[in-house]
Amino acid sequence: MKRLKFIWIFFPRLTLMILVLLLKIALDLSYVYIVAPHFSWTATRYIFLPNKVKIVESWIFTLALALLLPYKIKKPSDFLIWLFFLTPILPIFSLYGLMDIAGNRDFTYMVATSFVLVIMTTKILPRVKIRAVLKGPTIALVISIIGVVLALTWFINQGGLKHFRWYLTFDFSGMAEIRRLVTTRLFKETGLLGGMFNYIRLWAYNVFTIALAMWALLYRKHILFLALIGLEIVFSSLSASRTPMFTVPLVLGTYYVIKRNRLILMVLGFLMLVAASAFLMLATDFSLPASLILERFFFTPARIHYAYFEFFSGQKPLLFSSTHLPIPINYPFPDTPERMVGRYILHSNTVASVGFLATAYMHLKLPGLIIFGIIVGGLLRLTDSLILGRLPKEFGVAMAALPFYALFTASDLTTALTSFGILPTMLLLWLFGSRRVQKEAL
Repeated sequence: MKRLKFIWIFFPRLTLMILVLLLKIALDLSYVYIVAPHFSWTATRYIFLPNKVKIVESWIFTLALALLLPYKIKKPSDFLIWLFFLTPILPIFSLYGLMDIAGNRDFTYMVATSFVLVIMTTKILPRVKIRAVLKGPTIALVISIIGVVLALTWFINQGGLKHFRWYLTFDFSGMAEIRRLVTTRLFKETGLLGGMFNYIRLWAYNVFTIALAMWALLYRKHILFLALIGLEIVFSSLSASRTPMFTVPLVLGTYYVIKRNRLILMVLGFLMLVAASAFLMLATDFSLPASLILERFFFTPARIHYAYFEFFSGQKPLLFSSTHLPIPINYPFPDTPERMVGRYILHSNTVASVGFLATAYMHLKLPGLIIFGIIVGGLLRLTDSLILGRLPKEFGVAMAALPFYALFTASDLTTALTSFGILPTMLLLWLFGSRRVQKEAL
């Protein structure tokens, strides 16, 4: 009996480990045979320069960190930590061995250390007891509806219909061509009003529409849910941004995996996406899936992490002078960090947005990865407190998935808290949370 119990406990962890190793192999091979030779638009974008010692180290990192990962979704942070590991951590390890960048060993070791600190912080910090708010769910719904209406009004008032083309949602090259025009249009309003509506328009598709859609799905209002998913796609065309379109599979996948409580589905799904897109590219020369999944989803965030290391390893720490924080330090560059890295490391007009690991190095060098790792672990633990015992996990984590994914892959800590919506998401989770909601959803 004890032996059967041991096998039952060990089998899910062993299965996850095998899938992680297979995903690592798939990513390594995809980089060698697809990403490096076919998607390196500039000479420095995806370099293939393998280092045998670093390849071995990358596998040691993968095995060691995979052993620390939870094998069940007992709390919201368990899923979000897995999301953090699968992208960008695992692709970073692949690039570490296959794109030998001088001096990047210390940075990669600190990336692994920061990841461990995120895990340990979620385990060590106690959960905070958070009381329900009277009429909180109603207030949250009203805030979300008002936010969506204001954003739509803002888009239309700023001439949003002028460049609206529904098919741009599925035409990424066409979307890129008009993005500068759309961005100029949206930012023509300056001052306090312009700044306020800029946040509202971002929260509309990063937070409010997702909250309403998940609420509709939770209460099985499927027609309303489909309408809200359609609205998210409309926001993608209005803003000429891929983010709203990407939101749909991320949020739905999160909801499904947590509803089934099977992390294996998450890792297996990623593995199948990598394998299928690679097969299509190699067998038929159809490159769109490989471009979206292999290059943009997995390797672009990882590559930009190392691009930030390359650029800022020779500079003094920015000490948050690039943010809107009241720091009495002059920002030393003529353009934003995203454009400086894109111009001087990737040699293109790329806006090289990146997650908190790279920006922590940019602001505070290697100690920044320790400090930011603890802070992010604290944010994940606060998310546990806002969801556990107060909301169905699938509802709460689906709401939190996009803001935290942005923090992991595409946004500085301060930007993720504000523009990408971690703070407003936490506000809505606080308002939505009640045992009544949890019981009614069963």
